Amino acid sequence: MGSFDSEVINQNRAAHSDPTDEGGWGWGRHWGEESHGPSQASVSAGYQFIISDGQVTAEQLVRGSHLYDVPLSANDSFVIGTGTMTETISQSSGTQVIQYGLEFGSTTQYAVTETSFTVAQPSAALPNGGTLVYDFTIAGGAVTAETRTVTFGVVSHTETVTPPSDAVFTVATGSITESWVEGNQVKTVTFGQPADGTAYVVAARSTTFIAQGGSATALDVDPGHRAMFAIGSDGTVTAAAMVKADGATMAVMPDSHVAFTQLEPGFVEEAISWGNHSRYVVFEDAAGHGVYTEVAHGAGTAVDLVGLKAQLAELPAALAAAV
Repeated sequence: MGSFDSEVINQNRAAHSDPTDEGGWGWGRHWGEESHGPSQASVSAGYQFIISDGQVTAEQLVRGSHLYDVPLSANDSFVIGTGTMTETISQSSGTQVIQYGLEFGSTTQYAVTETSFTVAQPSAALPNGGTLVYDFTIAGGAVTAETRTVTFGVVSHTETVTPPSDAVFTVATGSITESWVEGNQVKTVTFGQPADGTAYVVAARSTTFIAQGGSATALDVDPGHRAMFAIGSDGTVTAAAMVKADGATMAVMPDSHVAFTQLEPGFVEEAISWGNHSRYVVFEDAAGHGVYTEVAHGAGTAVDLVGLKAQLAELPAALAAAV
């Protein structure tokens, strides 16, 4: 068992840092862009739990062959399940919940499967003064636009928020939930309306991680990488075009280095080769609307489509259709 910088451990667990503290990512919708919260490297870390008399007495971070003690406090509580572990950290600003599940093929090592933080008292107030609020334009029960406004004293700045292309909004009385898929993560932000106003503030957020399991191809959604394909009745891809953020298209001409293949209806593989190197990108059109989104990429040309589809099946239905 080794020693390890406690800040590094806490970052890896994505648990003990307060998401609403100064510089934290609980205040905004784009916490991933602010380099806080669980990164892909932190999620790939393993965890072990020491259990005595049905109670968790210690937690360890696993890095290769090294074990590092995770600092626990009286604020931490655990619920032991069958192949799962739930850790709850109670803080004055809110409640952090971390879900763990056994890693594929292991009986002792866990991985983070979901993290969430619920703000105790949602407010527009920022730690260093000023306020941050969100506003939504709603038409026919659907969100058509989003803005955020930061105010310090008499100075306010409002900017348009452009959600990911696969974002799905759910409008309810007094709250709006925004969800999207990025990489192997399902991200959700819930905005609520404080009693003292009509604007929205962040009330909760969560991230769910889709495990690769035994698949040779990992789910890795890139909502900004979209394409359209012309496919013949025999399944041959006859034309391809990349779709830009503004909806404009740019034709991609297959040549000796780039080839497109329909793996099955709804899935197209782009194979890129140069010299002795090759890589692939898999695009999916889950909704059948003609626009495909990147859902995986990797080295070589072999795609484990069965394993990839199993991961896609774990996405919430509304988000799966939006990819």
